[in-house]
Amino acid sequence: MGFDGDRIAYLQMIESIIDRMSNKSGNIKGFAVTIVAGVTALSFKEASPYVLILSFLTVLIFLWLDLYYLGMERKYKFFYKQVCQGRDVDFNLSLDLKESELREAKATKWQCLTSKSIYYFYIPLGLLMIIILILKFKGVI
Repeated sequence: MGFDGDRIAYLQMIESIIDRMSNKSGNIKGFAVTIVAGVTALSFKEASPYVLILSFLTVLIFLWLDLYYLGMERKYKFFYKQVCQGRDVDFNLSLDLKESELREAKATKWQCLTSKSIYYFYIPLGLLMIIILILKFKGVI
């Protein structure tokens, strides 16, 4: 099936959105690692355990943001597939997603939580933060 110029340009616009969402997710993971590294360094100083708890909450906020961007990325990938499969698009340069059309995208925050890119990253990060907190509260570090 051949694509005309308008459809190709439209697909390229969708691809650029998917790429931006993916980059934002990577940036968020980088910030989360930076916070954990800083917390680890602070834990060997005279930092209060409550400061460490606050940094743990910050990582949870980054997790929420990462889930948001992953969900948006999934929605646009689903939209991209629909356009590739011949979905009738009027090419009015609108990239707005309608929730009623995208329920199949499996892009809710709960569905994104099962993504390997989320749990292989945030579970070890969270466990490390919990271990640091426990050691700090026990006075080991």
